[in-house]
Amino acid sequence: QQSDGQLFFPLVNTGAKPDALVAARSSICTLIELRMNNRYDDPPLTAIELAPAKPVAMRPTARHLRLMGLDRPLIRGDRFSVILDFLNAGEVEIEVFVEEKSGD
Repeated sequence: QQSDGQLFFPLVNTGAKPDALVAARSSICTLIELRMNNRYDDPPLTAIELAPAKPVAMRPTARHLRLMGLDRPLIRGDRFSVILDFLNAGEVEIEVFVEEKSGD
């Protein structure tokens, strides 16, 4: 059974000052880690730095969020919410749409 998943989405700081994504949570999993790559032996990131107006790429072999301890398998078409916690901007809720896994 699927217990982990990966989350990718456009991440841009629209403010005038630097910020950082420092945590994330969702009711569908027990933990969300900030990750730099796909290797399980690398420690999770403590933050994803966000310079003003500079998009941060997210993809399987780069920055992404790892959903750990999923309460059910993710199926294409599923939707769920994730709360992102930014150092300066505070909490922002996003809606996630599950898509088919694609090549990198």
